Amino acid sequence: MGINLEYVTLLSSLRTRKLLPDRGSVLEFGAQDISADGCAMASHAKRCGLRHDYTSIKTASALYKLFGLSSYTCIDATSEHEALAYDLNTNLRSDYGFTDTFELVTDLGTFEHCFDVASAFRNAHESCKVNGLIIHALPSNCIANHGYYVVQPRMIADLAAANNYEIIDSTFTVDYSPILYQFDMKNYRVYDDRDLMVYVVLKKTEDASFQMPFDSIFSDKNTLSCYQKLYAPSSFASYIYGSWLILKPSNLE
Repeated sequence: MGINLEYVTLLSSLRTRKLLPDRGSVLEFGAQDISADGCAMASHAKRCGLRHDYTSIKTASALYKLFGLSSYTCIDATSEHEALAYDLNTNLRSDYGFTDTFELVTDLGTFEHCFDVASAFRNAHESCKVNGLIIHALPSNCIANHGYYVVQPRMIADLAAANNYEIIDSTFTVDYSPILYQFDMKNYRVYDDRDLMVYVVLKKTEDASFQMPFDSIFSDKNTLSCYQKLYAPSSFASYIYGSWLILKPSNLE
C-alpha cells in the first residue's frame, strides 16, 4: 500500500500520546514505499515536536527513525527494500526459523493479499513483544479486486478479544483521503458504500500463544471448547439494509 499521509498522522498521534516505543524495533510486513508528500508530512508531524526535512525521507526505515524507532526489518515476497523473502502464508518460526520479536509490528495493506490470512495474523502475534504494538491497515468495504479479502471491523474486535489485545486506536479512511475517522457504527454506516480502509492499533498484553477468534455473533451457540466465548460490543454490531427473507426470484433478475 505504501506509507501515506494518514499513516504518518497516526504515527504522529501515537508519538504525541507517548505510545510509540522509544528506540524500539520495527517489523514491517510488506515492503513500503513513501507515498506521502514531504511538506504534508512535516505539517502533520509538528504536533509531536518533529521539525525534520521530510522532503529528504526516501525510505520507510528513515521515517521510523524520525519517530524514535531505531531498527527496521521488512518481510516481503518481492525482496524489495532489502526485505526478507519469506512467505506469509506459512509459519515464520517453523518454516524459516524466524523467532525475532519487535516492539512495533506493521501490516500496511499486506495481509489481504495472503491467501492463508490466519497465518499472517499469527505471524504478527508471534513477532510482537509483550506490551508491543501491532498496526493493521486493511481494506474494509467496496474495494473490489484488491487482494483476496476485505476485513470486517468486528473481525478485528474478535481477534483482539481472543488474544487479549488492547485496542489502542480504531479509525478508518474514506476513498483514500488522508482523514482518519474514529470508528463507531454511526460513522461507519454513513460511508459504508464508499472505499474504506480500517486502521487499528493493538497492544499485545501477555505472552500467550495465538488464539483463533470465533465469530462473536454466534458465540452463544458455539459448543467447540477450543474457542473462547466472545461477545461483540455494540460498536461492532451487525446490520443489513434489507431482509434476505423477502427476496424472491423476480428480485434477483
